[in-house]
Amino acid sequence: MTDQKAFETLKTGNNADALGWIYRTHRDRFVRWTMAKYRCTPDEGKDLFMTALIRLADNVRDEKIKTLTSALLTYLIGIGENIKHEAARLAVRETQLMYETSRNMENELPIDLDETRNENAPFDQLKKLSAAIEKLGEPCKSLIEYFYFEKKRDEETMQILGYSSVAVVRGSRARCLKKLSDLLSNKTPIIN
Repeated sequence: MTDQKAFETLKTGNNADALGWIYRTHRDRFVRWTMAKYRCTPDEGKDLFMTALIRLADNVRDEKIKTLTSALLTYLIGIGENIKHEAARLAVRETQLMYETSRNMENELPIDLDETRNENAPFDQLKKLSAAIEKLGEPCKSLIEYFYFEKKRDEETMQILGYSSVAVVRGSRARCLKKLSDLLSNKTPIIN
């Protein structure tokens, strides 16, 4: 079978034969390209290939592509690049959302974290905050202390705590702030 024959077979709706041939013929080269371009694992490359293959079949079925003007591998790589770019755009939006959520959570805390850095802050407030942070445990304790008290940048925190990205640091801190807020606004005493 050739790329053109596989494409024509896809157009007739006989997907099993065409997709099987495309899979066997182009998967390994696609995976090698993915590993080289995006430094991903073979399994991630295979997952991306499968997603691109499904999108190819959908595009043929929906008549978004009516004629094959390049090699199927070229078309699949184009789809793979689009998927990676979509994922990158989504990650940026997610990071921005997590950062905003973290900032919003900070504003909802019943204790002003900036005020607690002041040496004249009420002792009871500091004691309650300290006990609540201790009660959170790790990694929340470190995430909050590094950011609010030690003024570490998220990049530093990522390195120290071994997180995979700044987005993970921000998202984790936002969840920790939510827990801290719940603890501080709870009527149950934190300190016995």
